[in-house]
Amino acid sequence: MTDTNAIIEGKCSLQEIKDEIETKVNENVATLTITSNNFEFPCGNVPIFEADVLNLERLHINNNQVHRITSCAFYNLKNLRYLELIGNGLETLDENVFDDLVSLYSLDLSDNNIENIDNIFGGLDNLFSLVLNNNKIRNIGEDALSGLKNLHNLEINRNQVEELSDNVFQDLGDLSHILLKNNNIKCINNLFSHLKNLHYLDLSHNDIAKLNNGLLEGLTINGPLVDFSFNSLEEIEENALACVQIPFGSLKLNNNKIKTIKTGTFNNILAKTILLCKNEIENIEDDAFKNCHCETLHLEDNCISELHLEQFNCLTVTYQLWLSNNKITCFAGAFGNFCQLQRLDLDHNQIEEVSSGCFQGLDNVVLLKLGYNLIGVIEDNAFAGVNNLAVLLLHNNQITNLNSNTFTDLPKLSTLDLESNNLQALPPDLFENNLDLNYLNLSHNCISHAPRFNDLSMLRVLNLGYNQIQSLCCNSFAETGANRIFESIMLNNNQIGNLAPNSFDGLEFVCTLNLDNNGFETRDFFNYVPECTVLSLKGNPLENIEIALEDLPSHQIDYIAFENYFFQKTTCGWIRVDQPLEEKLEEIE
Repeated sequence: MTDTNAIIEGKCSLQEIKDEIETKVNENVATLTITSNNFEFPCGNVPIFEADVLNLERLHINNNQVHRITSCAFYNLKNLRYLELIGNGLETLDENVFDDLVSLYSLDLSDNNIENIDNIFGGLDNLFSLVLNNNKIRNIGEDALSGLKNLHNLEINRNQVEELSDNVFQDLGDLSHILLKNNNIKCINNLFSHLKNLHYLDLSHNDIAKLNNGLLEGLTINGPLVDFSFNSLEEIEENALACVQIPFGSLKLNNNKIKTIKTGTFNNILAKTILLCKNEIENIEDDAFKNCHCETLHLEDNCISELHLEQFNCLTVTYQLWLSNNKITCFAGAFGNFCQLQRLDLDHNQIEEVSSGCFQGLDNVVLLKLGYNLIGVIEDNAFAGVNNLAVLLLHNNQITNLNSNTFTDLPKLSTLDLESNNLQALPPDLFENNLDLNYLNLSHNCISHAPRFNDLSMLRVLNLGYNQIQSLCCNSFAETGANRIFESIMLNNNQIGNLAPNSFDGLEFVCTLNLDNNGFETRDFFNYVPECTVLSLKGNPLENIEIALEDLPSHQIDYIAFENYFFQKTTCGWIRVDQPLEEKLEEIE
């Protein structure tokens, strides 16, 4: 079988390379790699490739010590389609050095020291992709890319570009991908409005301060990304982005210095995702998003303090609205237009009260995040209108009391997190209408009496750790005609000293029962624990535990955990293992 690839490496002179080419390259070779050599191209009209390499399609001259490429260097390569000149330390390319490469489709000049690209690319009428990443280019002149009429992909990332001439893309009507990230560009005028095939535009990590009128106005971008993130943007003029269509991609404006979103800024925009997070936004003017349509809108990590309905007039967000890490104190009625919204994140704000009807209109919301706020009061009917809500996160607030009807309007609630509040007592019928509840976290509160959970037949995870519970109610889990199975019940770090005989009646099995750091001293409570895989008893003042284990009822407990050891049940009885149970379980997994 004929080898179609040839490699030349480790040579110290051009003549040695030419000799290798003559030896290794024939009419059957389609790919030639010249790497890890140290040579210079000859001056004058002296080609290094003879006529018998006419069938060469790919040429990789990478990671050599070549500082200059002279004219005629690529003579006789009429059929070459792919040329890589990566990592050579190139500083100079002679004018029209690629003139003879009439079939060239892709040219990669990355990782060199090129500063000037004027008058280099003439004659490359068929070039589809030009990559110039990691060079030292400062300016891209008006005619630098002229003649590349079939160019689709242009990458000039990680250079030192400060300025783009106004007509730099004028002759590149087929351009679909423009990547200019990690440069020093300060200003971009109306450079892109004629690029009807644009799919991907990345100008992130530059120093752009303003998006001018007409920049992308009316363009349809059927690709994944338009990226202006990590710039110095302070202003977006009213028609800079108006009517732009990015139906399958993201408009990224995050990590800038925008303080105000002005009226009309996002008028008639269509995008899958709009990212405005990590700016300095304090004010959203009325009608800023008029007739804007997106699946996800990111406004987190800003300085927004107040929300009202008019800011979001005629804005359609069909999936997610992220507003975490702001300074929001008031939002009553602000979400009335978001009838299709499914997820709303208000974590890490300064909300003190959840007022009656404040979420009206959010009929399709299934996830509501209100953690890490200052909420002390939840009014009656606060959750009216979100009757499809499945996940409600209220952890890390200052809630002291909940009324019997606080969660009445949430019949589909499956996850409720009230960790780290100041709850002391819970109404006995608090969860009467939440029969789908599967996960309930009440840890890190001040609860002294645990309520009954016998009506919550779907409950699988219950966390009551870090409270002040002294005892469990009789029949806390009993449900008529049912034997229930739990994934975990956490009662650790309370003040429980013993268990009543029927504390866990109705429980068929618990995977993990955590009773750490309570007040168990005697072995009596063993008679009343349910069957489980892991029973954790760390931090309890138990005595004569080995004797207690031998007297355990016949039902199944596989592991009983203590401080830095555990007991494992075997066919021969209980054996002590001096190893933390967590490590043992990791080994088993």
